[in-house]
Amino acid sequence: MCRSSLLILMLILVAPLTTTVSIEEGEAPVKWVRYIDPTDKDDYVRGICIFRGYIAVVGYTGYVLSLANITLHPYIVLLDRDSGDIVREWVGEEIGGFANCVSIGDKLYVVGWSARGAIYVFDENLNIVKTANSMNNYTGYTSIIYDGSYIYIGGQTLYRDIDGDGYGEEIWVVEKRTIDLDLVSSREIYLSPWKFGLLIDIDVNPVAGDIWAVGLYAAYINHTPILHSLIAILNNNLSNVKLIDYPMNHENFLSNLNDVCFDSNRYAYIAGDYGVAKFDPYGNLVTVNKNLEDSHKILCINNIIYVFRDPYIDGYDRHVLTVLDSDLNIVNEYVLSRDVDAHSYFDMGRASFDGENIYVAGVDEALGRDNKRIVIYSIAIEPLQPPTPVKNIVETSTITTTIATTTTPVTIATTTTQTTMTTTIPTESTPATTATIITSPITITMTSSPMITTTTTTTTQTLYTATPTTSTAVERTTSIQPSTSIATPYTSIAIQPSTISTTPTIQSPITTVQISTPTPALPTTPQTTTQGTQTTGLQLYIALIVVGAVAVMIIAMLILKK
Repeated sequence: MCRSSLLILMLILVAPLTTTVSIEEGEAPVKWVRYIDPTDKDDYVRGICIFRGYIAVVGYTGYVLSLANITLHPYIVLLDRDSGDIVREWVGEEIGGFANCVSIGDKLYVVGWSARGAIYVFDENLNIVKTANSMNNYTGYTSIIYDGSYIYIGGQTLYRDIDGDGYGEEIWVVEKRTIDLDLVSSREIYLSPWKFGLLIDIDVNPVAGDIWAVGLYAAYINHTPILHSLIAILNNNLSNVKLIDYPMNHENFLSNLNDVCFDSNRYAYIAGDYGVAKFDPYGNLVTVNKNLEDSHKILCINNIIYVFRDPYIDGYDRHVLTVLDSDLNIVNEYVLSRDVDAHSYFDMGRASFDGENIYVAGVDEALGRDNKRIVIYSIAIEPLQPPTPVKNIVETSTITTTIATTTTPVTIATTTTQTTMTTTIPTESTPATTATIITSPITITMTSSPMITTTTTTTTQTLYTATPTTSTAVERTTSIQPSTSIATPYTSIAIQPSTISTTPTIQSPITTVQISTPTPALPTTPQTTTQGTQTTGLQLYIALIVVGAVAVMIIAMLILKK
């Protein structure tokens, strides 16, 4: 058994301080729960991923740790997503264990450590398609993620002697590989001083494309171990962008950083043993909630944050789902293992979401302290709609008004040129949607006195203000209200833009918002358009011109009579 692997297991088994909490809970939205006991010894699960029509759960079974020996075997179980029924299991003969998985096409990629390798690829029948070793025999992997092009794998490796004590230090490592498992690049991460570290999770910001790695490390100062919470931000070529280091005497120290996720605005949320933290896309701390101890797994869905914890409640550590808003305020909380009179734990490894249900795995001691069993939950999430920044859609149009010198009915052409404009409305499933505005020409006929003037003006109108949720459809209608404000002889003409009324409706899901204006019917009587009872500069301008024109005509007629 290598020193690195043993140290990893020891770190994994370190539990945070127990704190008793009181929770006002709602009814847990559990769709189904599945208990699995592969052996009469301790069985553990870590990560869950969606694999075709199944849930793939990975971990290890038959765990026995003694001073003389260590025994455990890598384990996978496939469950039916709808019922939770066991479809298929796989137990490796080699010593080792699995930590996390990801599905790519029709293959399941699993990472951990074992005598056979640190990366496994399985088909749907759980036949091994391929394995790959780590950089050396002293490397163990804890997390894997796929960005659509490359695989990123995180873990730790036994490195050279950094501090000069004659022993190699265990440092973080992040690797970039092809789906064929060919190594593209790698990055070793450590600070000085540094004794050992555990990279627990990595994830890719789906908008920015950078990689965040979270975990902890320990340094010895004056022969005293000092723990640090550590975040490493890398670009997709694994170049260092930023390291965020909180020693245990810092107010933002959260001990183990266990999981990370991102909302649609690129903000990062990190679950730790001592609370949950929110960071902006550049790695600047936004807020911390230290009332959320024992946080192990975290999911960001529609800008709602789902945290899986195991606080001490009514005599036992219990499985708890805490729902947060984007400011880390508690929205709801559910005790999932309320009916189990035994300790229940979550550990490292991600939960998964398939668009309707969250799947998460842990263990409990219902069968005894030395016979931990696997517990898997399917949780139907409520359609919580988070607040989203307001988006304004603005239309700019040109209106041309012409009054001709004739006593017969003439045309005042109010033409709204066709304008196309786009705005970005983020959604959870699709990063952005497109809104297109199309308007139609409007023509109005009226009778005017002899006069020629042409006025061109540009107006800007906010057509609607939308607060979209997952998706928004907006219908716009244009109404033209007839108004008679013409006296005899014509001394005033009131012309104002047409009224724009907007009625937003919510539909889901959509990817394009189409806003269109129907062409109104032509009026059959002399009229003008009005918008409420307001008077615009255009109205006054035209009225003054007409009054002046009438005065000129009267003077001309008097002169002609003389």
